[in-house]
Amino acid sequence: MDLATPILAAALPLATTMMVCPTTHNDWDWQQTFAGYYTCAFNEFGVRGILDNVVAILESNNTDFRFSYAEVGFLREYLTEYPAKAPAFNNMEQFSLLGGGITSPDNQVTHSEVFIRNYLTGREYLDSVNLTHTIFPVAWLPDDFGHSPQLPVLIEALGMKAIGLSRVPGSPQPTPCNATQTTAANICGNGTTFRWSGRDNSSVLTHFMPDTYAGITGFEPMDAHAGMTEFLSDYGDCVWPGGTVFAPQGGDWQFPDGDPVPLGYNWTGVPGPLNSSVTGQLATFAEYYDTLMKPSTVIGNFTLFAENYWTGYFASRPQLKINHYEAAQLLLGAEVLGSILTVYNGTTPDMQASLNNKIAAGWDLLVPSTHHDFVAGTAPDSVYDCGTNCGTCNISNPFPGDVLDSKGQLYMSNQTVALARDAMSAALGQLSATIQWTTQQNIVPVVVFNQLGLDLPNTAMVEMDDPTGGKVAYEVIVDGTASPVQRSWNGQIAVPIPPSPPQPINNSTFIFGNGAVSLTLVQAFGWAIENLTIGNKSYVQLGAPANHIGVWQDDGNLYQFGMEYVDGDCGTGTFALHSSLTASGSATLLENGPVRWRFNATLSDTFGNLYSTQYDLVRGETLVRINTTGAAPHQLGGGSSVLASFPMRTAEGATAFAMEYGTAYFWEDREPQKSWNGLTFRASHDFAQLITTQGGSAVAAVYHNGIPAWTINATTSTLHGVLLRNTPATGRGAFGTDNGTHSQYYTLDVLPQLAETGYPLRTSLYAHTPLRTLPLNLTQPVLKLPQEAQLASITPLDSVLAVGKTKNNKLVLRIQRSNPADEDVNIELPWRFNQPIPPPPNPSIVSALETPIDSAPPVETSRSSTSFLANRVLMTLEVPL
Repeated sequence: MDLATPILAAALPLATTMMVCPTTHNDWDWQQTFAGYYTCAFNEFGVRGILDNVVAILESNNTDFRFSYAEVGFLREYLTEYPAKAPAFNNMEQFSLLGGGITSPDNQVTHSEVFIRNYLTGREYLDSVNLTHTIFPVAWLPDDFGHSPQLPVLIEALGMKAIGLSRVPGSPQPTPCNATQTTAANICGNGTTFRWSGRDNSSVLTHFMPDTYAGITGFEPMDAHAGMTEFLSDYGDCVWPGGTVFAPQGGDWQFPDGDPVPLGYNWTGVPGPLNSSVTGQLATFAEYYDTLMKPSTVIGNFTLFAENYWTGYFASRPQLKINHYEAAQLLLGAEVLGSILTVYNGTTPDMQASLNNKIAAGWDLLVPSTHHDFVAGTAPDSVYDCGTNCGTCNISNPFPGDVLDSKGQLYMSNQTVALARDAMSAALGQLSATIQWTTQQNIVPVVVFNQLGLDLPNTAMVEMDDPTGGKVAYEVIVDGTASPVQRSWNGQIAVPIPPSPPQPINNSTFIFGNGAVSLTLVQAFGWAIENLTIGNKSYVQLGAPANHIGVWQDDGNLYQFGMEYVDGDCGTGTFALHSSLTASGSATLLENGPVRWRFNATLSDTFGNLYSTQYDLVRGETLVRINTTGAAPHQLGGGSSVLASFPMRTAEGATAFAMEYGTAYFWEDREPQKSWNGLTFRASHDFAQLITTQGGSAVAAVYHNGIPAWTINATTSTLHGVLLRNTPATGRGAFGTDNGTHSQYYTLDVLPQLAETGYPLRTSLYAHTPLRTLPLNLTQPVLKLPQEAQLASITPLDSVLAVGKTKNNKLVLRIQRSNPADEDVNIELPWRFNQPIPPPPNPSIVSALETPIDSAPPVETSRSSTSFLANRVLMTLEVPL
């Protein structure tokens, strides 16, 4: 299943050179905070000491030395403290930055755009210290706990040349759970370097490190020859394209031996003959890449399935994921709004700078959360939520700068959301003060902002604070037409007054609807959906309610679910339904139209812990919006997860045997390799949906924003999603608990379409990206915007505009396609009518890192539109202003 194009080992030359790559792996935070790692790490000298050694060696006359480094966040801290040392790194031959990201990011649960901004933010800093030229464009992901099956789509879009990874099913950490974990052995036997292709024909050269990213130091750090010899003994039989063996030297916090920090790994013993046939050489990964590019080197194609190395972290520490996605959504929206203000001349340089600084501060605090032990939720309690007692070692040389995670990851994550909300508030405030409006009696003008790069359905609802504090009855007039207004149960306006009073529910069954869809909720099943009808057609399986919430025994840890490899034993863990949540206390119809219908109920588990579940129906929609709030119980012994289950069928009775789900900027419908008994969760972005068969028809979809862990039980045609998780078991490098209360929002759709149409992505974005609104500032604006303004729109329907921002007097648009084909996309830019004649230069296609790319398709441009061939999933357009 792994191999697409086998390579015959006999056709490859025997290894004659062993390139050893001195490096180190520095987690942003994990068992220590960022400050703790920088100041003392595991060797009492910290990353500061590691980089002190690297500088001292680079400044010596030893031309053999090489060093490759991935974590620009630590380099930034070091050069902020010691700016005079920057020239030491300005040596492309001996020093190489691996990708240039702030940290080594997770690639499965990280928000797609934040993954990109990790590298953009790092490169912007490196440009400020004249070190951009030292970057080798590789996505260095050696410690990620699995890899998205569509990762090449994203990496090629970034303009990167390679991927470096080490954790795949069957690799040395951990020992394989069973004989089906053959991925590592298959790669080793058919080529440690291969071309990995995405479904849009993107292709990226990928190198697999067979003995982890520690390489020869995993065998013997103090004796280089001994470590190299043992490495070759274990992995010399792997197929090494081009005949050059590549091995890292330096794992977690390991460092090259030198002065001022002694007792590091021995790099001076690498160069020279290792045995009668192999010669050792110090090298950067960039130098190894050059050997692979020789015309004589044979590199095959490989379809990598490595997404289920570990999967429990898809659901661990859910608040970190909720905050991560909310902050990204807000910052992306603030960028779009700032771009509208810019292209319509509705801002001044000072206003623009103020807003840009707020947005930049948000991104700067958000991108470190991409780290594979941050958004993944795999740090111990002493770093996750530690207050004033964080895992920072005692230090004599204190941390020099702002301690970003000084109160833990959760605190930093909450602060990021606060910064993002502030940026959005500032952008809306600027907008509300610039729109032209003639004051009229008894009229409160309101501005509504849609940040999505797609048209909204006519059922779209906007919710806002009441500017009169609930003292006035309203009607809303849009384009001269009156629309219904509803005051919500908490006093907001959900665009009949007086509000309908909440209606207690005293029956064991409750039916409510909005005219488009009707729900039958049953108290005996914890107010799950016993029936969902549209017209006279039903979509829920008889006797199997949807949104059935249960507590599952989960013997796993922060990294792994219970059915995965646990504590070195295969198959000993449990992941199974323990008990269902039951109705407890109140059930209330909080709102009863005419814009929204809202049902809320209290549930409890067998230990007496309380939860709430809420269903929202919006006028004219067939979507069912759901909110579940609670904490995974700690009383279950080994651990627990709380799941929502959706056993679904079509109106014609068809059930599902496969699943489609969103990935980072694309989607997947293929089954992962089976690595253990029981369920295998996928890292889902935006949507997960049941389909009859691979390539068949869609049965039902669940849309979400930050609930990655979803899977299918094909036997029962059931979609399962993990909402909450609390698994204190050990067995990995960190362990911890999560007794916090979290709210998860998700949406059920029983009339879905296949992912290739773009419908699931568009509908998920619509369902989980609120319209932003604010009353106009009625002070007569100096800068005037029209009452309607649009940044851009795109066709065909499988396409969305994921990003719209201004930078360096250019508008940057990121285009995402769900079905890339040899056809043009067309982007309308109505504001270009206002630009001078002749207009600025034509737009151009660039990488997601906003650098030129080879063989970019030509862009055709008219006065207010632009089109180009978009045969890739992810493309970036720069429009000069």
